[in-house]
Amino acid sequence: MNTGMHLALQEMHARFSRDDPASGGRGRGRVVILRGPLEDASMLKMQQSADEAGVLFTLSGRIQGDDVAELQRRCALEAAGRRLVLDMQEVTLVDRNAVSFLARCEADGRPLAHCPASLRRWIVRERDGKEAVRQHVVRRMKAREET
Repeated sequence: MNTGMHLALQEMHARFSRDDPASGGRGRGRVVILRGPLEDASMLKMQQSADEAGVLFTLSGRIQGDDVAELQRRCALEAAGRRLVLDMQEVTLVDRNAVSFLARCEADGRPLAHCPASLRRWIVRERDGKEAVRQHVVRRMKAREET
C-alpha cells in the first residue's frame, strides 16, 4: 500500500468512530485464529462510515458462515461508484469462504486496511492457487488446439 493511500485510510478511520454494529450468523469450515480471546468476539461486527472519499467498513470479530453473504450484500450496496475500504484490524477469526471473499475484494480494487499478516498470507495463497489453476487450464486448452 503506498504512503498516500495509507495516510488517507488513517484519516478516514480517525474521522469515523461512532458505533453502528451489525451482526451475522455462525458457520462451519476451516478457520484461522488471528488474535485475541474468542470470547470477546463471537460474531462479526460491521461499523460503516462514509464521506466524500468513500466508504469504510470497520470489521471486528469473526467472519464465517452467513457473515460472508451479509458482508457481500453490504459491500455490493455501497460499491456503486464509491471507493470501499475494509478495515481488518479487529478481525479475530476467518474461515475459508471469508478468505475467498476477501481475495475477490482485493482483486476488485477494494483494499484491506490493517490486515493481519497471517490472514494476508492465506489470501495470497488463495489468489496464487487460483491463478495457478487458471494458467494450467489455459495451457491445456492451447495444447488441445495445437493437436
